[in-house]
Amino acid sequence: MYGSILISACICVDRYIAIRHPFLAISLRSTKKAAIVCSIVCVGVWAGTSFTYQFYDNTPTTCFYGFSNKIWQNPAVLVTLETAFFGSLIAMIFCTVQIIIYLKRSRRPDDPLTDTSKSVKIAMANLATFVVCFTPFHVMFFLYYLVKKGVITSNHQQIIRSFVQISLCWANLNCCLDAICYYLVLKEFLKSPRQGSQKTINVS
Repeated sequence: MYGSILISACICVDRYIAIRHPFLAISLRSTKKAAIVCSIVCVGVWAGTSFTYQFYDNTPTTCFYGFSNKIWQNPAVLVTLETAFFGSLIAMIFCTVQIIIYLKRSRRPDDPLTDTSKSVKIAMANLATFVVCFTPFHVMFFLYYLVKKGVITSNHQQIIRSFVQISLCWANLNCCLDAICYYLVLKEFLKSPRQGSQKTINVS
């Protein structure tokens, strides 16, 4: 899940640099650099996942079940996970807003070649998918932390734990939704030039 979060944020930042700073993008963007960034993300996520196993009292049957009390006494894991998500969310909101503003300003009503509506929809869809998929889990995980710390009464522990599991399953839908989103985007962009060329042929 955090691989998806960080990679999605990297893609959004890359898109922002390419659109808002095209000359800077020439020196910053390359296949090699993209591979390095992806490798860093994967290694970091793997290391973080391995790190959490030391907090289990027994073999877990569900996510976050069987954590020892010391993980809830030490907020390092919570802070790391929440920072990774909300940092990525802030970066994606900023980049998406800047991209949309630039694309709308560059559009000229009298020139169909400058139509940026599809690109705007892509940027908005990516941000919406990110927010809808990942926000519920990180809110519920924080609430569950408050339960473990005794800030929220223990009567709600089972309810919140159940919602943590549900929101975690919901978050992993992002892997499927991203694939569908990019498929529809690619299909739409491949279709448009063909339609335009067919119209030109029919007119001529």
